[in-house]
Amino acid sequence: MKGKADNVRVMALRALDAIAMGKGLPKDVLERSADDLEQRDRAFLMELVYGVLRYRDTLDWMLRAFLKKPSGLKPFTMNNLRLAVYQITHMRVPDRAAVNESVEIEKAFGTHAVVVNGVLRQLLRNSHQLIIPSLEESPLQHIVLSTSSPQWLAERWLRRFGPTRTLALAQANNTTSAPTLRVNTIVTTRQEIARELDALRIGYALCRYSPHGIRLTEHIPMAALDPLRGKVYIQDEASQLVSFLLDPQEGDYCLDACSAPGGKATHMAALGNDKLNIVAVDGSKNRVNRIIQNAQTLGIKSITPVVADIRALC
Repeated sequence: MKGKADNVRVMALRALDAIAMGKGLPKDVLERSADDLEQRDRAFLMELVYGVLRYRDTLDWMLRAFLKKPSGLKPFTMNNLRLAVYQITHMRVPDRAAVNESVEIEKAFGTHAVVVNGVLRQLLRNSHQLIIPSLEESPLQHIVLSTSSPQWLAERWLRRFGPTRTLALAQANNTTSAPTLRVNTIVTTRQEIARELDALRIGYALCRYSPHGIRLTEHIPMAALDPLRGKVYIQDEASQLVSFLLDPQEGDYCLDACSAPGGKATHMAALGNDKLNIVAVDGSKNRVNRIIQNAQTLGIKSITPVVADIRALC
């Protein structure tokens, strides 16, 4: 590292750049980045990256008030600015520290340190000018700007649910939770995994709706789950319910049209005792490779992966 740039913040910027360039999903990019970090630094890194991704539209709205030509800045510099503003507005990072770190990072790795310094100090001095309309005054603008929700989605929800429920939904979209595990019932049971989690001293709760689901109650490094490799798969409870609704039986033919990374396909396989005929289609070779890797890890053999645009196969 050059200069005094903070290592974790630089890692966050590298991760944001990688995600923007399509080099992996946020979860995968962060796992690669945070592999050797201590728990505290790992948590800080994840908060920075997911926070900027979650509130990007709102952060850009704030920055546009003080940037004459944002399109003239490189993605690295824009992410550096977003990172600083997110820390100022959403984290317990002192304003001065957030600004100074971003300026040092720009000096070391960017080309617009003067711009970064000027924009951030203007924002601090004039943040009172950034006024979000109240929910009563302008429901759409309030929801879009306060929660960084896509305008088209906010409009649709407003028509269906009204302002109060739409705001609650948009706020819920921005909450984070610890991972949910799906037990690989081909090789074990939920009761057995619960016992192993107890032994590993990892907090959890059994899912209410999915009989195969276990919700962790704390954020942990993924390496902590290494003893459960092949026995569990990280998958939200709602996603697990899809396979139960399908209710595949041994010998059935199943198509997973947009399959990667393979959560639903491997769950269907488990429900059918790995005696189904599952075609798992995805348009990206790299993403299909993830299906193959996940199936191999779980010991599943009933999935046929296909690289294709499903629209061309219809």
